[in-house]
Amino acid sequence: MKNKYRMMSVLIVLLSCIVAGAVFIIFDFRVEAIYGDSARDALLESKKEHLRYTVKNQIARIEAARKILGDDEKVKREIAREIHDSVFSLDSYIWVNEVLNYEGGANYAVRRIHPNMRDTEGMLLSTETTDIKGNKPYLAELEGVKKNGSLFFTYYFKRMGSDEISEKLTYAELYPDFNWIIAMGVHLDDINAAVERANNKSHTFKSHLIAFFMLALAALMGISTLIVLFLERKVHFDSKKLLEEEANMDSLTGAGSRRAGAKALAVAFEAFKAGERPAPLLALFDIDHFKNVNDACGHGGGDEVLKGVVKRVGESVRISDKLFRWGGDEFLLVMDGVAPEKAPMVTGNVVKAVATAPFFTGKRDTAITLSLGASFFNAGDEGYEDALKRADEALYGVKSSGRNRADVRP
Repeated sequence: MKNKYRMMSVLIVLLSCIVAGAVFIIFDFRVEAIYGDSARDALLESKKEHLRYTVKNQIARIEAARKILGDDEKVKREIAREIHDSVFSLDSYIWVNEVLNYEGGANYAVRRIHPNMRDTEGMLLSTETTDIKGNKPYLAELEGVKKNGSLFFTYYFKRMGSDEISEKLTYAELYPDFNWIIAMGVHLDDINAAVERANNKSHTFKSHLIAFFMLALAALMGISTLIVLFLERKVHFDSKKLLEEEANMDSLTGAGSRRAGAKALAVAFEAFKAGERPAPLLALFDIDHFKNVNDACGHGGGDEVLKGVVKRVGESVRISDKLFRWGGDEFLLVMDGVAPEKAPMVTGNVVKAVATAPFFTGKRDTAITLSLGASFFNAGDEGYEDALKRADEALYGVKSSGRNRADVRP
């Protein structure tokens, strides 16, 4: 009888292990699907944030140029040159359509600026134009800006410098003073690949957990449930932490990402408004004539310059200062504890640190300089964007008056 109950206990434990193992595997697949969806949503939101900020930043540059130049036709020519020379990651670029007729139809707009298809600039557009899936992107864009002033939408378009067509996420915003629709888009192919890589890493780790779980459950059924819940949460936390670390760091240069920079600025501005700490120095800079570097040395040489600039700037500032890649060849320094009267010297040292010696770009030495604009939070600012706008206006002024220097605006 004793052996009978012992055998029954063994059978119950084995059956429980099999059932629990099956339940765990099903639950594991469900967690993986939820995690994949969360990762996809996070990457998509990051792309939207990048597009929205870059377009709004371009509009701010137009406003700054109008104040400096005072002639709208000169402004339009200068902005067209600037957009053509701009370099962004992920094959993205800014383009501009000018609305001629807000009712739509044939010839409703003219393509003013388009770095990917410069030979079509000046071409008239129609809201009846469709992509390969039958979508009408111009119609969606026009209706969106008429209703809300801006919108996100997707359609199919060819990649920059290629005839390959893929799905593209676009943010468009109306600049009514010029009747311009200013837009920027990125292709979405890389999202699925990134999610698949994350899921593969997560799946490999969780496969080992299954074997551990089965052994633990056979030893003690009561504790095994707690172990499984704990380990599942640990896997999810570690995977999420890895994804967040990748999103908060620029993979090429090692500088912080724009997303991490925006979070740091929001925290710093909140502390400033609460009177918890003084305003940091915000220094916005980019590489002078970076497009020429890419043209002369190739994108590999351009990448070496970006990494070299980050290294030199990092060596010229304090360990507590934070450097973020803000987009393309544009970077942001956030420096706590810099007195306003010391700001010109501090920012000037950053510019000098880069210009002191040429950079080796794989084939030759190349002289590199920076243009830098800086500002502080002010008591009347409604958000950190106000200080960034002043820094950007200062940067624009430097680039318009010779480059290779710094300017600090209060």
